[in-house]
Amino acid sequence: MSKNLEIQELGIVITAKNYDPSLLNPELLKYSGLISEDWKIARNPLITKQGSQIIFNNGVHLTALPNRIIFVEALNNKKEKAAEIPTLVHRYVEILRTVEYQSVGINYKGYVTCPHLTVETNNYLFDNLIQPGEWQNCGTDSVQAGVSFTFTYDKKQLNLSINEGTLKLPESEKVQIVLFNGNFNYDLTSDSSANRLSKLAAIVDGWHQDLELYQEVVSKFIDVSSDKADSESEQQPVAV
Repeated sequence: MSKNLEIQELGIVITAKNYDPSLLNPELLKYSGLISEDWKIARNPLITKQGSQIIFNNGVHLTALPNRIIFVEALNNKKEKAAEIPTLVHRYVEILRTVEYQSVGINYKGYVTCPHLTVETNNYLFDNLIQPGEWQNCGTDSVQAGVSFTFTYDKKQLNLSINEGTLKLPESEKVQIVLFNGNFNYDLTSDSSANRLSKLAAIVDGWHQDLELYQEVVSKFIDVSSDKADSESEQQPVAV
């Protein structure tokens, strides 16, 4: 198992009371200066009262649903500090400052490659996190598993889910991976309307701190797997 966690995606989800999805549209983004001129729309946007979606060719996806705005950015080919959606979120909520925002979610998607992991020979979850048992023999195919954890800190909680998956590479090559999806959710309803906007901005500004905490926790899971693999390697008999 690789010791390198690849951060695949950053997501910021904002819930808002009585939010109109059609407020997310190319005209508002462009003429309000929310995005720079080099942001090109990758496909025809969908703008309706029921939901809107705008996808840019720089890896930014914007989705609006009743009472929910979703900002997602692919970070595969970017340095983490070059993420653009935190600034976009700041500008968007400032322009729509009269909206009654309810909560903010900061989400991270990352993975670790496991080139030697296959359903037939190995399983990260069953080998490291789940007690094996006869239940693994139920069904006609290999059991698929996922686990979830909640880590509580002084002023926040990290919700972490771990699943196995497959990463498609160029030329149809595939490699097995372990996915680590992290979420920090912050409630805004306990604050006065006057303070919600500033608190929302502070939460978005703190996305780097949340990322570091997410990476620190995930590293513990990676170390467990790596230490076990090293131990098993040392115990292998040497051919003479």
